[in-house]
Amino acid sequence: MGRLLKSPSIAGPEGLVLPTGSTADRALSPAVGTIRFNTDNTRVEVYNGTDFTNITPEGFAQITKDTFTGDGSTTAYTMSRDPNSDESVIVYVGNVFQISGTNYTTSGTTITFTSAPPDTHTVVVLHGFDSTTSE
Repeated sequence: MGRLLKSPSIAGPEGLVLPTGSTADRALSPAVGTIRFNTDNTRVEVYNGTDFTNITPEGFAQITKDTFTGDGSTTAYTMSRDPNSDESVIVYVGNVFQISGTNYTTSGTTITFTSAPPDTHTVVVLHGFDSTTSE
């Protein structure tokens, strides 16, 4: 368990000390919500009931904007990078918000619309919301 530390030179708690260890040191049956510092990847991680996932570190995410022009027949467009999931992109066609799974799907760097964006309509795809700060 973590413990609160108090420094003689600082009034109040200094911080919470998390349990630490390598990936191999993880508990075999952790409780949901278990938080620990992984010394292999130097990340704070939490057990969500299925697996340990990294808590996104503080910092900036690089948001990417791809812009395409509809032609009334093309349904698949190539994005500049893989957004990792349909839910991690924001899509507009002609200033109309598109719904993931209903209006489009993604696979790798390809976004595919269920119907072709109309001729001359601008398609804007924003992604990178699932990014983490790299070291």
